[in-house]
Amino acid sequence: MNGMSAAEAKAWHEIQILLKYDDEKEQQEVLANASLNPTRRQIGYFYENWRHTEYGDRAVSSAADTLRKKQAEYEKLGVSLVIQEDPLAVVVLTPMMKRAHEKAFSSEVVFVDSSGSCDQSGSVVTFMFAACKAGGIPLAFIIHQDQTEDNYSSAFKAVRQVAGAAAFGGKGEPSTFMTDDSTAERGGLRAAFPTALLLLCIFHICQAMWRWLCEKKHGVASDKRQELMSLFRKPAYRINKHTTRARENLGIAVLLVIRPPNPVMYRYSMIYLIAQWCLFSNFPDKPKWTFVQLNSIPGPLCAVTKGHNTNNIMEAAVRIFKDYVLQRCKAFNAAALVDFVVVNLEEYHKRRLLSFLNTQINKPEMQYRRLLKKSIDLKVRPISETQYKVSSSSIAGKEYEVDIKNELCDCPEGIGGKFCKHLCSVPAKAEIHLRNLPSLNDQDKQDILYLATGNVENINFYRGLDEIQMNGGHSALVMEESSDRPATEQQSSDQSFPATEVPEEEIRQEFSEVKSIIAELEEECLRNPDRELLSNIRRFKKKLGTVKTKAQFNTFCREKGRKCGRMIPVQPTSQSRRVKRAGLSSGAKRVQAGRPSKFENIIRKTKKKRPHNLAKNVSKNLPNAKSHTTGM
Repeated sequence: MNGMSAAEAKAWHEIQILLKYDDEKEQQEVLANASLNPTRRQIGYFYENWRHTEYGDRAVSSAADTLRKKQAEYEKLGVSLVIQEDPLAVVVLTPMMKRAHEKAFSSEVVFVDSSGSCDQSGSVVTFMFAACKAGGIPLAFIIHQDQTEDNYSSAFKAVRQVAGAAAFGGKGEPSTFMTDDSTAERGGLRAAFPTALLLLCIFHICQAMWRWLCEKKHGVASDKRQELMSLFRKPAYRINKHTTRARENLGIAVLLVIRPPNPVMYRYSMIYLIAQWCLFSNFPDKPKWTFVQLNSIPGPLCAVTKGHNTNNIMEAAVRIFKDYVLQRCKAFNAAALVDFVVVNLEEYHKRRLLSFLNTQINKPEMQYRRLLKKSIDLKVRPISETQYKVSSSSIAGKEYEVDIKNELCDCPEGIGGKFCKHLCSVPAKAEIHLRNLPSLNDQDKQDILYLATGNVENINFYRGLDEIQMNGGHSALVMEESSDRPATEQQSSDQSFPATEVPEEEIRQEFSEVKSIIAELEEECLRNPDRELLSNIRRFKKKLGTVKTKAQFNTFCREKGRKCGRMIPVQPTSQSRRVKRAGLSSGAKRVQAGRPSKFENIIRKTKKKRPHNLAKNVSKNLPNAKSHTTGM
């Protein structure tokens, strides 16, 4: 009955009694016997005594005393615990966290965030996470009472001390920290890790900017919000290229929007100043939440962050801790929180890492396969040892530059550090291995198994049956993808690197034959025209009009004849006989019976909750929703 509440334990115990005794009379006698089936009051009394013995009471001093008594037990399990008092701060490093500090990814970008409402004594929990191919990996867990800069600083220094020589990949501190706008937290990081770069998540910058624009006290006209937000976002997301020019364009654009003279010109000027504060380090009197210090970055910013932000790592980590570890119930005190971290959180991340090795979580692998298919027809041409030009699949004649040293692409998707199809095409065709390839190679599997279990003795169990290592760790996945394609497609793809083209005369001859076939078809159709023919010709013209490049033409031919959609077709005459109801068409959809569904219910109009999505709310010119209130 470990892990159950008093009520759950009693219910479970009574079920066991019913299963043990078959006779109904005997069951009733046992259930009525308090010595065999304790009452809820008795179970509550047992639980109170056990909780006081294990965790003490809700006082901060009692929790600290309890943790000191249990510190030796934790050390036997490989858990390092640092307890500081006045104010209380507890630093926890589990065996998995220590192993994560040994890996190189812990020295790159570390995400830090704090959250409250985790225990009944009002403690604040601070998480430190790093990112690898398997997702977020915890590096440290801190429990503290006060959110002051000194409290944060002492706790962060304790993390560095406990991790020892292996701290943050053996470097003592990571190259970059990413946080939200917390003055005390960022001040503590700056004091504990003076040489690390502190970044503020771009999402939080844009969210703060949109809320500022939407507040009535600032007097920004509602029809100007979206335009100003767009002007603000452009230099924010293009900070790696032409920074000075982007700043100048922002200032000119803002002046064009306000069209002076304007009575609220000073308000829009403030928007420009905020943009300067956020994006550029050389602006005087910049505030505490400066986004990035350009002079201190040894390369492109997106090469440092790899497209990550605090939302996709820390927000998910906090949700997992509260939903899966705490089950949305507050722990009793700080001592109980440490137990949850040592047992439940450690076990959760172990299961998740092993799920990656067991391919139970195969989303990254499937994404990689989709990128491989999209990159089949892309042409790759080297321009230097570390740079390649890759053709665009949507814009004819357009090429994107791929930097394999920083593993970046200047396409709209890859400019933020995300792994795109252009990056994927280079290792597939140029036989180059990239460290951030989504697919797991043998070394990745060893690292993940070591993080989860502490050893790699059973690594052969997690290797695929058809896995053949080739080209410095690049798996047989590329061979699989290419073998599924026709020989003609393989030949055309292979000829793109190095570039050898099919003779132009052959292509012209084939197109000439296609034109003659279409001309014959046109003559045949004109002999007996009708409405259905006209409709089909328009439909064909619309589909063919979407084909602008060679890659799109190849995709169009491959998908020819493929059945799309999941609906079971019906006879044309039966569609006209179907009863039309509000919210439903007379097509092949199932005619619902009984109570009208939410699609049909047009009488009762319920007010929908505004989505907690910044991009959608900006596009609709609405204030961004907060997760803890409705419609705000």
